[in-house]
Amino acid sequence: MLRATLPSRRDVPPLRITDQALASFGQAWFDGARSVLDYKYRDSRLPFWILSHWRNIAVAHDTLGVWSMAEAWTSRWATQLKDQESTKEVADNVARVFDVFDALAPPGPLAGLGCAGNVTQLARLLGIHWLSDTIIDAMAFLLNARITRTPKTRGTVVFASVDLACQLPEVATAQKEISRAAAEVLGPYERMDLNHVRYLLIPINIDNQHWVAVCVDIKTKTW
Repeated sequence: MLRATLPSRRDVPPLRITDQALASFGQAWFDGARSVLDYKYRDSRLPFWILSHWRNIAVAHDTLGVWSMAEAWTSRWATQLKDQESTKEVADNVARVFDVFDALAPPGPLAGLGCAGNVTQLARLLGIHWLSDTIIDAMAFLLNARITRTPKTRGTVVFASVDLACQLPEVATAQKEISRAAAEVLGPYERMDLNHVRYLLIPINIDNQHWVAVCVDIKTKTW
């Protein structure tokens, strides 16, 4: 009889609502709450763990949505290329993208690129998605690797992370000690060998519209 009263399908609340509920969970518990009320369903009282479950489902839904749109965009692009005279290099790149889709499964961790995040971030490179901090940090990691392999730039050029750009305003306006978070970010740069490093490239986001790399000349103290 209990199974007959349960809904066969239940809509998951928006992620924003679930996060708000999770944020207020502690106070609700102290106030005597013992269950979660879902007002979309009559007499629906659910255990507290449903909040985490809802959040996991919402995140998975958004993640797979981005991944699916990237696959669809790539498929349309590949179809258009078939109707045009494309080079072998372009065709190989398309095939390589599909190989990546087959090899990676969201939302697995994005490893080996010197940044935190998951493989869904890679899907943002396909289509019209905005480049996230994670993607910029991954590009900085790859650029630093290329800089290290090039004799002319090895040891003289450093490409910084987005975190450095985020902490610079605090450092510039700090009256006394900076925060622990800022200190952790600045640590590696404070230990740079200034006798050899000449240029520091810092990724900057302008008005949430465009990314640029600010080049700081450490020797002349200009940018």
